[in-house]
Amino acid sequence: MNILLGYELGTGKAVEIPVRHMTVTGQTQESGKTTTLEALIGRSGLRAVTFITKRAESAFTSSRRIPAYFRQHCDWQSVSALLEALLRQKMKFERSWIMRVCKGARTLSDVRHNAEAAQRDARRSLDESVYLMLVAYLDLLLPEIERLPYSDRLDLQSGVNVIDVSEYSYGLQALVIRSVMERVYEKEHGVIVLIPEAWEFVPQKHNSPVKLAAVQLIRKGAAAGNYVWLDSQDIAGVWMTRSV
Repeated sequence: MNILLGYELGTGKAVEIPVRHMTVTGQTQESGKTTTLEALIGRSGLRAVTFITKRAESAFTSSRRIPAYFRQHCDWQSVSALLEALLRQKMKFERSWIMRVCKGARTLSDVRHNAEAAQRDARRSLDESVYLMLVAYLDLLLPEIERLPYSDRLDLQSGVNVIDVSEYSYGLQALVIRSVMERVYEKEHGVIVLIPEAWEFVPQKHNSPVKLAAVQLIRKGAAAGNYVWLDSQDIAGVWMTRSV
């Protein structure tokens, strides 16, 4: 499938690009990224879903709003990625503690309960400090999850579908974006997932919950006609790998 961009000067020959995974970059408020993306999605004929992550965001104002689709992840890889995104650094020795408190957990509340119990039983100051960090972060995140008006259905119609999570923290925004990407990978066909602020949600220097889902969708999603489009002011901070 190709998207018509325009016509060549002089010859009038049509200029097209194939629908693939893509990055659109340019200066905010100056380059017309949003206008470009809306036009490309419209001409592709595919459904698309994107996210509003900044307050007073002027992008996609005329697009269809849908509730956030969200499901909790409490495996140690997801919790570790969440902490790496929050702290902007890679987890190293802390992973063994994270594995311990995630074992047997079914929700993030269970992870918090396990971390609090482990903190009380800790015999070393290092153990206690790691568990304290987990409890403190989850104490901030869990109340946000409780007030998030999310849905267990992802209803994507023709054109651009927008999920507004601008009133929530980066951590919860990342979890919502990841949930949507996983749902698209597992159940949908012919969907473009547009990730805003890609330098933040798919960063080069540390992990994030979004990166885990993006890897899966980029590597395997095209077979079902699902694609990832990254929107970023620049590409210097966006995750790069030769294996994709």
